[in-house]
Amino acid sequence: MNSSLNRLPKDYLSTIQLEAVKDIYNVLLDYINNFLNYANNNVLLAYPGHGKTTALALLANQILHDKLKYNGFLFVVKEISHMKALNKILPLEENKVLYVSHENLSEVREKIKQSQIVIITHARFKEIAIEHFR
Repeated sequence: MNSSLNRLPKDYLSTIQLEAVKDIYNVLLDYINNFLNYANNNVLLAYPGHGKTTALALLANQILHDKLKYNGFLFVVKEISHMKALNKILPLEENKVLYVSHENLSEVREKIKQSQIVIITHARFKEIAIEHFR
């Protein structure tokens, strides 16, 4: 995780509570491992500012650069503001990170399958899923 921390913008690092981010990060890893092993699903509930977005960015950086054992991820965020917050600390990378919202869905639809990490708003994810089942 330390190498992923080094990839975050320095001015951003000075604003986070590192211990809270580490706790959230560990909860995310436990959740992912349990999910992949078909264990019960859990909900991560934490107050705003407790490091959820930063922990997701750290996890994404490890997947992309440190060869964490997962090949790819789909992050579904509730609001476009959450996506924009992630974009500030996890920049778009061609064929690696793709952000999907109502602003760019038609442009990036074909790139979804080729991207290693897709970050999409809940509304767009639901729209694509409904289209798929029609």
